[in-house]
Order: sequence, then C-alpha cells, then structure tokens
Amino acid sequence: MQKTDVYKIRNMLGSIAEYIFATILILDCRTMYGYMNNNSYSSVTMLLAISVSCILLTVYITKNGVNNIGRYIVYIIIITIYVMVYAFFQNVGRNVLFDMYFFTLACLYLATMVGKKVLYRIASKYVTILSWIALISIMMWLFGSILGIIHPSSVVYSRWSASGHLLVNTYHYLYFEPQKIDLFGISIWRNSAIFTEAPMAALNFAIALGLETLILDKKRKWCINILAIAIITTFSSTGILYLIFVFLYKKLSSDSKSKYIKLIKILSIPCILFFMVYMIINIINQKMTYNSGLLRIDDYIAIFRTWMDHFFIGTGLENDLSISKYMNAWRIRVGQIGLSNSLVVLAEGGIYISLVYIVLFYTVLHTSLKNRDTDGVAFILLYIFLFIVCIFPYQYIFIFIMILVLPKLKIYSSNLKYSN
Repeated sequence: MQKTDVYKIRNMLGSIAEYIFATILILDCRTMYGYMNNNSYSSVTMLLAISVSCILLTVYITKNGVNNIGRYIVYIIIITIYVMVYAFFQNVGRNVLFDMYFFTLACLYLATMVGKKVLYRIASKYVTILSWIALISIMMWLFGSILGIIHPSSVVYSRWSASGHLLVNTYHYLYFEPQKIDLFGISIWRNSAIFTEAPMAALNFAIALGLETLILDKKRKWCINILAIAIITTFSSTGILYLIFVFLYKKLSSDSKSKYIKLIKILSIPCILFFMVYMIINIINQKMTYNSGLLRIDDYIAIFRTWMDHFFIGTGLENDLSISKYMNAWRIRVGQIGLSNSLVVLAEGGIYISLVYIVLFYTVLHTSLKNRDTDGVAFILLYIFLFIVCIFPYQYIFIFIMILVLPKLKIYSSNLKYSN
C-alpha cells in the first residue's frame, strides 16, 4: 500500500469520526428523537459514539501530541478532583454530572493530544449538518405546514411538554410540528425542524450561524443564508434578535476603502444602537402580553430564590422540580413548570458549579479583548445572550463551544497535519 493510500484512508476515517462527533452534538441538544416515548438512544449510547470517534481520530496523533500527554493528565486530575468534591456533597444529578465530565475529557483529549484543528473541523461539519437540516425543514415547513401540499406521515408522543405526552405530527421523522403561533389572528405552524420546539430549533441554528460567521475561517454563503431563513421561520424572538445582531455587527465591522463609507458607518452606529434597543424593548413588551414573557420573568425569580436557599452546591443538576416550589402558584396549578434559561445552573449547581461557567465566560471574553479579536468578543457576548435566554447548560454543545473558543490560551496542541 502506497503512502498516499494510507493518507486517504486516514482522512476518510478522520472525516467519518468528525461527522459522528458533530451529529452527537446535534442529537444531544433537544432533538425530538431524545424526547419521544420510544426514543432509542441515551447518554450512554452517545458517549460510546463519542468514544469511537475519539479512537478513530487517534490515528492523527504525532510526536507533538504524545508530548502533551503530561498536560492532558494534569487536566484530568484537576477536573476529576473538582467533580468528585461536588459529587461527595451532592448526590442528586450525578448522572448528568458524570456525563458532562466524560464529554469534557473527550473534548480536551482532542484539543491537547490530536490538535486544535480537529475541533474546528468538527465545528465546520456541525454547521454543515445543521444547514442541511435547516434546508429540509424550510422545504417541509413551506410545502407541508404552510401550503399543505405534503402531509404528515404519522404522529409521535413528545415528553417535552407539561403533560409529558404531547401529540406531534411528523414527516417521516425528518420534520416535526410541535408548536403553532398566532400571527395577525392566523394560527400557523412554527418551523421546529427536528427539535422539540421552535425556540430550540432557533438556538441550534443560531449557534451554527455564529460559528460560520464569526469563528470559522471559511464563510459559506449557502450555509449562512439557509440558517438565516430557518431562524426567521421559527418565529423565535431570541433567534431573530440574534440574527439581527450578527448581521449588523458584520456590516459595521466589514472593511471599506472609502472614507465616506467609513464615516457613514461611524455616524450610523447611534441609529443602529437605538434601533436595536427599540427592537428589544418592543419584543419584551409583546412577550409580556403573553404567558411566555411572564413565565421567563418568574423563572428568573424562582431560580434566584432557590439559589439563595442552596447557595453553595445547589439542589442537584437537572433537578428542575426543586425550583418549582419557588414559582408563582398559578404555574403549578396549570402545570407550566418548565424552565426557560440556562441560569438554572445557579440554583441546581450552586456557586460551586456556576463558578466554572463564570470563569469560562470571563476567560474567553478577557482573552478576546486582550487579543483585539472583535469576532471572538461578538461571538462570546452573543453566546452569553443565548445562555441567559435559552436552556442548554448541560448539553454537549455548550461544553464543546467553550473549549473550541479557548485556543488563544495556548492550552492546545498545534498538531494535526491532514488537510481541510
């Protein structure tokens, strides 16, 4: 076998492994497949898939990677001690804790032993897969949900609801219809793609859009356009605000040789800021006229009150019921006790676990500012925005993104020599 053939096989295995890893990131972040009554995979299954992809990517370890084994062992020891101390004092939510623990070690293994480029390749494939999901969902939404040219193939029961068994239309398990919205007196389906609800679809599309426009080197217009359209069809205020912020930032930060255009951009900043503030206030006012706005406000209050009573170690990860007793009484009567934002980590993990999140956010933001990386600053600020208004603090994608945007701290191997 020739050397070129060996490289081709290695690249093929690497690409397969990266697609596996990227697929798991998506499946773990609120897809309907994990919340159907007959769901066929668990966190154990996904961790096994992650392990297989890491093993396949091991073929790219070179001498530089081997030299980093001491650094990786240090990471393992520090993280293990930190996790075990928490587990010793808090026995609720240990499954979630160890799930996040093993996934973090897998990501750090790739970063330190295989090389930082592999994280970007996985991120690129993550965007690619989500772009195809977005494209399919737009077609299904338009020709199925809106025009009625195609029809649902069957129905499934979703556990992502107050009752625990919401009946949801599905189009061959490629697209689901869990949620409607009233627009100008007309009730229409929101594009939820393969996710449990439209806001979760918007969250995933927004993360992919942010990666493509602000983090990854190659900007693929077809991905950006498809993701933008998909976000709009979710009718998610969070997604649409994110979309506006990203495109306004890119317009203002783009280089121009003309002094007049530069002057116009500078003078337009106050107008754009005013418009953005107006949009935020308008959307908040609209939400406050519906239950969604009231629920969000009550979530923040309940989370803060729970945290005050369980300040150090919290009530246990994913122990959402512990927060419900601090909610407004009417929510318990009608069964609307679902939480809407990632600040739940304050109540469930206490300051001990929340400190990790705070340090990560601060470190990435501080490093980006120090290096004058405006795209990095924009990305992390928008990511914090998503963290505050969407619920995904324990999902794999959160961990992956935070490790991905830390390379400038020079904790990664510069290894990985196969081409893009």
